[in-house]
Amino acid sequence: MFEQFTNSIKATLYDRVSSPLSSSFLVSWCLWNYKILIVLFSSMEPYQKYNAIDIFISTSLFSTPFYEPLGYLMSNGFVYPLLSALAYIFIYPIPSKYIYKYHIKQLSLLKQARNTIEELEVLTVDESLKIKKFALGQERGFIETIKIKDDEIAEKNKEIERINSRLIDKDIKINELTGQVGSLTESVSKHVDEITRFHDEVANLILENNNMKDELLALTDKLHRWEGLYSDSSSSDKSENESHKLWDKFNSVTETEVFKSIVNIAKSETSDVISKFGIYEKLGAIGLNRVSIDDAMNKLASKELISIYSGSNVGLSADGLDLAVRLKLA
Repeated sequence: MFEQFTNSIKATLYDRVSSPLSSSFLVSWCLWNYKILIVLFSSMEPYQKYNAIDIFISTSLFSTPFYEPLGYLMSNGFVYPLLSALAYIFIYPIPSKYIYKYHIKQLSLLKQARNTIEELEVLTVDESLKIKKFALGQERGFIETIKIKDDEIAEKNKEIERINSRLIDKDIKINELTGQVGSLTESVSKHVDEITRFHDEVANLILENNNMKDELLALTDKLHRWEGLYSDSSSSDKSENESHKLWDKFNSVTETEVFKSIVNIAKSETSDVISKFGIYEKLGAIGLNRVSIDDAMNKLASKELISIYSGSNVGLSADGLDLAVRLKLA
């Protein structure tokens, strides 16, 4: 902050001092008050300096009855320096311009006279020989320089030819590599198409495998149901119909297996909330993938048989728990 303040003061003072009026007024003031400056910078005692300055101020041409120094301060301190500065700024340039023109004109005339004398001056034999020798030396030097430069240019041209031949070779190699890259790109694109086709075939096979597993599980479930029917032949027709209706709530074997797994894991862990990863692991052992398991969970959740929580957790809802009890799963 202080540095910025001092810099601004310096800039302001420089602008004031560089002004023609300020500099002219300062020089004029020093000239009109040179006696005071001599006294100030002398080796006199301070009280002697004060007395001498008072004497200078009291001897002014203008005097005022109420304050004697005011006349000196108004004349030598301000009016005379200001008039001198204005005269230097406005009056001095007028004769200075004509004097400068006259000076330049005289210099031009002197130069013309010197050129005329030099043109009329006759050279001696020795001077002519010296000039000829100097000219011959300069000519030989120029010839040698030109020869050296020609050799350098020839060498540079050879180097340029070598570089051009290298560039041509590089262009040929680049074209060959570009062709190879094109061939490789075409080959890669063909392989990519084949890989994509293989992926599609594998996906179709996986889908067919999952469908076959669902059909196998459905057949297995039906077989278990028929075995249950033969083993419980003593049960009433009403209870059999009710059991069939309860099992019919599941649209696929995957939904049935997912529901059974949730009930069994909840029973073994004695917890209402279980992790999906345990279901994935248990059902993955019988060939079900995560996509089909998640789809079955979403369908069970839409039927309000299970609840899906954040953090990959699920649990039986109230209706799901009631259905598990009625199916004798819980």
